[in-house]
Amino acid sequence: MNPNLLLQIFGNSDILVNQQKGYETLQDIRGEKDLKQYSQHHYQQYKKGKLAVQFPLIEQTLQHLQQQYPHESFIILPLLTDQRPWIKEKTGTKGDDWKLIASKDGHWWENILKDWSQQQNKTCHPRIFSIESETDVSGAANWEKMAKEINLYLANLFTVNDAQLDYHSPEKKLPINRLFIQHSSGTPALSSALYLWGVEQKLQGVEVEFIYITENEDYTPSNSLLLHTATQWQWRLKVPQIQQLLAIQDFSGAREIVESHIEESFHRNQQKVPDNFQAVQKELKTLDQAVSLNLSKMQNTSQGESLTGREAVLERLSIALWSEFAFRKRGQWMHWYLRVAGAFELTICLLLEQQSQGQFTWQGRDLIYTPPSDPKQQVKINRLSIVTLVVDLLTDGDFKDNKKMAKRYPFLTITPITKTPDWKAFKRFYTTDWQILEEAISHREKQGFTHLRNSLFHSLVGDSIDEDLDQSSRQYEITDSNHPTEVAIQHLYYLLSLANLKPEIEQRMAKYQHKVTQLKEQLKLLY
Repeated sequence: MNPNLLLQIFGNSDILVNQQKGYETLQDIRGEKDLKQYSQHHYQQYKKGKLAVQFPLIEQTLQHLQQQYPHESFIILPLLTDQRPWIKEKTGTKGDDWKLIASKDGHWWENILKDWSQQQNKTCHPRIFSIESETDVSGAANWEKMAKEINLYLANLFTVNDAQLDYHSPEKKLPINRLFIQHSSGTPALSSALYLWGVEQKLQGVEVEFIYITENEDYTPSNSLLLHTATQWQWRLKVPQIQQLLAIQDFSGAREIVESHIEESFHRNQQKVPDNFQAVQKELKTLDQAVSLNLSKMQNTSQGESLTGREAVLERLSIALWSEFAFRKRGQWMHWYLRVAGAFELTICLLLEQQSQGQFTWQGRDLIYTPPSDPKQQVKINRLSIVTLVVDLLTDGDFKDNKKMAKRYPFLTITPITKTPDWKAFKRFYTTDWQILEEAISHREKQGFTHLRNSLFHSLVGDSIDEDLDQSSRQYEITDSNHPTEVAIQHLYYLLSLANLKPEIEQRMAKYQHKVTQLKEQLKLLY
């Protein structure tokens, strides 16, 4: 079995010399030379058996872990600080900082720690963590600097691949079974930096546990050793990520984070998933399916049946309109266009249904006309040319100006739309001139909104629309009335008003937005 690894900062309480903290035995320090002499003297005295040395926190931690995992091996990896470089830069080789700061470094005890480990038959790899001269006057107390330096330092000792942590030991690379981080030793800046680094590894799927030990007044470890998983802190780092994903309606990404947390924090430990986590997971799944226009699991609450026919059309249209702005905001124009183009076609069909005075009805996903004289000759209205439906049927009420369609569907007549300036503007936008830039996909100066669909659908020509709309976005805000996408959305709302559907669609959209708002509040209450 791969070894476990105990990682910690070597702090003031980690060594007792004759029942005193190690640095308290280093007296009359005037500079670096005195410290070196004391360190060498202590080592010689220890080798002669004249110095009683203990490493209480390491001993207590190992004893606890070995009781929990009696058949597993452990590597001890203490980081021994060395602040000499920056102290020399600041004060030279003499001064009070050598007694007040440098004497508390761990590197002075490196040789004793190595000998003690061998005597105790423990695998220990002390590493010197040097605080370089470019560090500011705070040294190991500099919070931001230590967070950065710990990351850089440990990047040379560890690598992670598919949640497997490998330790680059002095001899070879070793895969690690579990990583234990003791974060009660060292300066607050260093211990916090190590703790945060550990949480980051846990977020990558590495099996990490954390240990905190309290002290008695005589500086010996008490019986209070807390072994914890940092689940709450790990979650608190994830919540802002989830909130950001909710803001752009990336429910799939948010769902992945939540489900990975459930797997790591509950399933892996064979714990029951709390109800509030299950509720968040379920709601994210619902929103993810909805924004993907997957309504297979959605039911008509009044009848308890799956959504079909007109009800499903209204729901899809509501979702498309609710979600289009997120794609606009991200500049994902091809995704935005296909969503909005679909919303236009559904709205046009709903408008046709209204103007048919009951002649057209929804059957499944199709708008159907059944001739009374020949019920077998059903016409799927939504399968006809969308441009023809707008230019001829909705505008004139029939196909009299379209010989081919008039010959084939002479019986299709509806109440035409009143030819107002707004209707004429919509027709021009939809069929001949969407006020986008001159470089259209077909290389014609003017193209209607609907013409772009075929190029995107058949050829996946997303670069042209990206270039045009990106340039528009550099000129206007995406909500500016001159921006082509805002022009399109306003025409879509105009159609909804004609079909007397705007209040209902907005109510359905608000339902989804309310779900997102509730979800954000639920996230705050977890843990």
